[in-house]
Amino acid sequence: MVGALIFSILFTFGRYVVFRNYWIQLGVYCDPSRESCFVQSCDEGDCLGDNEEDVWYYKIVTKKAYSLPDCNKEEALCRSLSCQDGEKNCTETQCNPSEVEEGISCFTMKESDI
Repeated sequence: MVGALIFSILFTFGRYVVFRNYWIQLGVYCDPSRESCFVQSCDEGDCLGDNEEDVWYYKIVTKKAYSLPDCNKEEALCRSLSCQDGEKNCTETQCNPSEVEEGISCFTMKESDI
């Protein structure tokens, strides 16, 4: 019984910590002039008073943790977290106004606005 418990702990540790074999969902930059984007506004008190800075357009990326790029934290340099061409186990979800949950906003550029 103790052996099974130890095996389970080691297996879980290896899967999640060593091999990083789990799913991550991230909000990444979305270009509202080319894509249908989710919209996040600043919270009261956190606003800068600049509409460009107070609104964030994003899409959702779902990928395996092991495929996240390594970052240089001292210089704040990271490769894009968006899905790369041909990347397996990676999806990008853009905002669909007809399927959005209550309280979430979409921004879709109309062809007449282009």
